[in-house]
Amino acid sequence: MKNIFILLMVLSCIIPSILSQTDKPDTLSLFGLHLGVNFGSGLAGGTYGGGGIMFSPRVGVHYHKRFILGLESNVDYQIIYLKDSLADQSILLSKWIGPFFRFYAFKDSKKFNIVSSINYVFGSIFVWSNDVKFREIYHTAIIGLGGTYKIKSVKIEFGFRHTFLLNKTPIQARWANTMFLGLTKNF
Repeated sequence: MKNIFILLMVLSCIIPSILSQTDKPDTLSLFGLHLGVNFGSGLAGGTYGGGGIMFSPRVGVHYHKRFILGLESNVDYQIIYLKDSLADQSILLSKWIGPFFRFYAFKDSKKFNIVSSINYVFGSIFVWSNDVKFREIYHTAIIGLGGTYKIKSVKIEFGFRHTFLLNKTPIQARWANTMFLGLTKNF
């Protein structure tokens, strides 16, 4: 018994440290805050004039900065008129909000990345012109695919979105195939 005690004392002097417990990583550090905004503008072409602006902020929670679940909203305003007659204008105001899921293909440390997203949105649209005035409430799905370029801790996002015409979604409520540009930061 005396020999075992002496052996343990010698080992404790030789080994720099002895831990009696294992260290577990903090599981809360795997999650973080995700903030982003998409924006855009466009001009009507052909026999039509006018254009629109769009602003779409989002907030969510990320897991390892790759899987993101959150809430996104959107407001877009468009004015469209026939180039021959400025008196025949049409104004469109669309607003929506809904949950989103995003997935980044590569780790956050990469300069370039691929992002895919899916949204399910609840919205309303208001259309006003000399001939038509209506407001309609709808819900629909949006899928997106794009890329990101990382500058320091901010990502510039760009890509393509497709809006499905579900549940009597009015044709005016969607830009069926749209390009998006945005900024994202994970905390």
